[in-house]
Amino acid sequence: MEQVRSADGTEIGYERQASASPGSWSSPVVCLHGTGVTRQVWRRFLRRAAGATFVVPDRRGRGASGDTDPWTFERELEDVAAVAAAEAPDGPVTLFGSSFGGLVAMRVAERIAVDRLVLYEPPMPAVTIPDSETLGVADEVDCRLQAGDRESATRVFFEEATGATGVEDWPIWPDCVALAETIARECHVVESFEPRQLSVPTLLFRGAYSPAYLQDGVGVLADLLSDTRTVEVDAAHAGVATAPDRIVTALRSFLA
Repeated sequence: MEQVRSADGTEIGYERQASASPGSWSSPVVCLHGTGVTRQVWRRFLRRAAGATFVVPDRRGRGASGDTDPWTFERELEDVAAVAAAEAPDGPVTLFGSSFGGLVAMRVAERIAVDRLVLYEPPMPAVTIPDSETLGVADEVDCRLQAGDRESATRVFFEEATGATGVEDWPIWPDCVALAETIARECHVVESFEPRQLSVPTLLFRGAYSPAYLQDGVGVLADLLSDTRTVEVDAAHAGVATAPDRIVTALRSFLA
């Protein structure tokens, strides 16, 4: 386990996996997980990945990483910049963001040297479908947290925002509930996020069984960004955990 100090002094923990069979891709791939989970969501993906060095942080407020109060989205960007500077001081890095991690990756790509961007369904309901029922998720999560019902707050997020079912039967469910406050704050970012143009070559993943607004968001990015390739995965929104083989195959092709 590695540690780096972010701009505000918070310690950010991350893992580094160097490939036993190095490929032609020299830039480290920084993998950013989504809302309500930790770096462990990348575990199956990492067991199959090779040809590059993969750097996998716990985003602040979970796992091996610290946090500060008040939290702001800006702190998340500084965290990733600190990890990137530690692993590639002369740059560049490749950023792979899953779900909310994709929003972080897009903003970080505006401020550090990034040679490739990989995004799995960054959530943008406010942009893709303004009348979406998911627009009220942030307030709903807040209300349930204020009432002291952490499990309900966590459940409504996963069911309404990601389309997941049977969440209380997940082995990681207690860990997800422990992250309820981080879920609420990230939902508010999602509902106000606006994507901006980027010139970085970008690989977009879309889950075949994901909610429509997430699939539509991938289409928005494909139209907005200047250099994109889209791959559909036979999975839902948690594709980095449930369909790692397809993702690794597409990633290798993209990096090559």
